[in-house]
Amino acid sequence: MQKTLLFCMICSICLLTTPSSSRGANVVWNLQTVDGDIFDVGQYCSLKLDATGNPHISCYDGDNGNLKYARWDGTQWFIQDIPTAANDEGKYSSLALGSLGQAHISYCLGFQEGPCSFALKYAYSSDGLEWAAQTVDASVSNTGKWTSIALDGSEYPHISYIEDIDIEHRKLKYAYWGGASWNFHTVDAGGRTWYGTSLALDAGGNPHISYSIYYDIYTGYVLKYAFCTDGAAWSIETVDEELDVGYYSSLALDDGGRPRISYYDTVGDDLKYAARNGGTWTIQTVDWPGDVGLYTSLCLDNNDRPHISFFAQSDDSHGFLKYAFWYGSGWSIQTVDAGGNAGWWTSLALDSQDRPRISYSTTEYSYALKYARLFYPSATRFWITDYDGDGTSDIAVFREISGLWAIRGLTRVYFGAADDEPVPGDYDGDGTTEIGIFRGGSGLWAIRGVSRIYFGSASDLPVPGDYAGDGCCDATIFRESSGLWAVRGISRVYFGTSGDTPVPGYYDVGIGKDIGLFRGSSGLWAIRSISRFYFGNDTDEVVPGDYSGDGVWECGIFRPDSGLWAIRGLTRVYFGGSTDDTVPADYDGDSSDDIGIFRDDSGLWAVRVITRAYYGSSGDIPVIR
Repeated sequence: MQKTLLFCMICSICLLTTPSSSRGANVVWNLQTVDGDIFDVGQYCSLKLDATGNPHISCYDGDNGNLKYARWDGTQWFIQDIPTAANDEGKYSSLALGSLGQAHISYCLGFQEGPCSFALKYAYSSDGLEWAAQTVDASVSNTGKWTSIALDGSEYPHISYIEDIDIEHRKLKYAYWGGASWNFHTVDAGGRTWYGTSLALDAGGNPHISYSIYYDIYTGYVLKYAFCTDGAAWSIETVDEELDVGYYSSLALDDGGRPRISYYDTVGDDLKYAARNGGTWTIQTVDWPGDVGLYTSLCLDNNDRPHISFFAQSDDSHGFLKYAFWYGSGWSIQTVDAGGNAGWWTSLALDSQDRPRISYSTTEYSYALKYARLFYPSATRFWITDYDGDGTSDIAVFREISGLWAIRGLTRVYFGAADDEPVPGDYDGDGTTEIGIFRGGSGLWAIRGVSRIYFGSASDLPVPGDYAGDGCCDATIFRESSGLWAVRGISRVYFGTSGDTPVPGYYDVGIGKDIGLFRGSSGLWAIRSISRFYFGNDTDEVVPGDYSGDGVWECGIFRPDSGLWAIRGLTRVYFGGSTDDTVPADYDGDSSDDIGIFRDDSGLWAVRVITRAYYGSSGDIPVIR
């Protein structure tokens, strides 16, 4: 059974300051419920990002006893029950993606402790729709727990997992597909292996595995590391042999093939991190005190710095999702989701810009699958037109008569025609602005390289923005005749009347762009559900923006006859004149908007205290908002 679900946004965010942000700006965690329409879904989840940065998640549906697969296509979540032959399949799932987004999932059949028919299974899909599943290992009656999957250079799957002979005798095993059949290794049979395996392949396709192993009541669990470089013999090292360590380990290899491992110390209740350099292991305690470090997931960024997601437990029924990263001289630790009992079975991935994405489950009332995404407000929330993703607004014009988009220092392309209105924005959430037009006669929204949709009509004003708060621009119209605000796929509300000027913006620290209007006849600013006040008159142009850099927009007016810029509660300056277009934006990347004008008769761009440049000509439309 396949079903399509629009994501459900929950109205809680964490505003944080992160040392890894090159601009030192606030960042926002965006939290989504991916699947929560049944009572027990989301356990054993595993996350990977495809080449476009879209998330794919495998998990276990406890209500129906089957494996599930969720993928985001840039607009919505598609959730699928993967057909299985048995009554209970999908625990201990681990996901890998091929270069074209092909899904490979390892998982376990069976559900009860003790002797029963556990088996290691593997499912594959080239398109996320049709699946082929097979049993990999059923050599004993109790095998296939704690799976971890990785793909080699030929995109053949390799899997680490646990085989139970009985409760006192467990083996660490490794299976890989050789092109025609599965091959098997017993890696470690020296104790009672339990609480996780994590597999990574180096550049040569050689396997490396972290795991914990139990010896006796005096030693308890220790953290181990195994690797094989010749296809036959395994080398095994003890990483940490303090009493009862190594639970929920997660392994990653740096660019030099050196292992890094995150794990849980059950005696100290701490999150730990181990790094091997030159044959020596260095161990750090990352987070303490309290019971922190369960369900760890580790990734290394483009600079080989570690990022870890994990669960922190406050008591038996309450906990929260946390995230830690090394910024060069210390660890930054953030609470991502403190709602209910969130953060079980975390799985972490980093996008191409090293921004973390986390899948996890929450158990406040029942299990639900959730997804957390970090994005930078300076690139998405404040809606700067940043066509190259460098964190600053770019000078750009649209020449309506020819459809020319000219972006200074970057590109010149033709897109659109006479009477089209430019609607640039970050429609795919990648942190860069896409070129777009709205054709009122047909209601066409054409976003270059992204999408073509029909929404609105000739009498509507396009007011695109991130109204959902998910980091993506939404196609939105304001119908002045009725006061209708229609956000495609999200909401329809009535706010305002004929003669009002729409002034949507980010007027508080909540999620998403706020609906707002300016009524020139009285100077009224009405921001829906936030505030009403009077500022300006019917001869003024509206110039709202974040002029203070505090993450909240100020209301502002420009008075053409005098060149006055009045920013409410902040400043009054004179800059420009009656024939100038206003172009406030963040031109220097300091997270605050700068006062600027475009003089189309000469092509002058004058940004107060920052720059003067000539770009464009008479009739050009500046596309800076």
